[in-house]
Amino acid sequence: MDTTTMTTGSIDLGALLNEQTVCLELRCSAFCVERRLAEDAYETEATVDKAMTRAVKKILESETLAKITTLQGQARRYIYSLRLSSSVVGGGYYLLTLPLIERVQRRLEVFRIEHDTLVTAFVDEYPAKIAEAEQRLGSRFNRDEYPSPTSIRGRFGMSWRWLDALNVPSKLGAVSDQLLREQRAEMQARMEQAVAEVAQGMRAGFAQLVSHFAEVLGTNEATGRKKRIHASTLDTLNDFFDTFAARNILNDTELDALVAKARKLANGVSPELLREDTGLRETLRAKFADLTTAATVLVDAPVRSIRFAPKAA
Repeated sequence: MDTTTMTTGSIDLGALLNEQTVCLELRCSAFCVERRLAEDAYETEATVDKAMTRAVKKILESETLAKITTLQGQARRYIYSLRLSSSVVGGGYYLLTLPLIERVQRRLEVFRIEHDTLVTAFVDEYPAKIAEAEQRLGSRFNRDEYPSPTSIRGRFGMSWRWLDALNVPSKLGAVSDQLLREQRAEMQARMEQAVAEVAQGMRAGFAQLVSHFAEVLGTNEATGRKKRIHASTLDTLNDFFDTFAARNILNDTELDALVAKARKLANGVSPELLREDTGLRETLRAKFADLTTAATVLVDAPVRSIRFAPKAA
């Protein structure tokens, strides 16, 4: 990937990206109900090397617990859908733009309220679920594998914090001026790489989105029938439109033009309308196929050719 220093007029895009983003650390934890069985606890064919196999048991089954882990996954996917794609931050951390902070904070608070409600429900049912597991597991039941009812709540968590993780702490200079200079030079190089990754990530995300929409507007090749369009497909599309301006802090003008076209085409469209109006459906399919082609061209373009424009003050 081309990581040439990119500027717009007198604007250093790496510095702009640093100034307009923060890192979100999201932590989720839950009680794990899978346990590995000892090798002598299960049988395999004589020709099978047990080192190449493993067997597990579920020590407890709960729909409430399943809902908790599903909700935690939804929270992660929500943040993932809004993050700027960049290797400058590691796993568990998400690079988000400043205009999205309040929106994300509110949504995470809603997730946590629902999460805490479900955890309370699981804690209430936990003793009964242990008793049920004892009956179902028989000789494989081991009471030591279950935390006490008073401590089980501590196995669950959903927390987050906002971090300014892209700046080198100046206090390093108190230890070594050379170390401070080296770390700042390394961070500058990483930010230049991040600009390229963010720009390409935004383009690739849009290309995938319009490609998927064009596909679902088509027909099933095996049956010749129109594919079913779910409300969630349009919701995902509209969510991208709603947050695009806040995420396009580098002001990629070519991508902005394509997003504007897609937004205009999708305005007022619903699954019901697409089911009833075959002509509109086919028109949109063709238009979004064209957008897919145009977006793919942008994705394949070298980073140095991307045109960024200063945002209006």
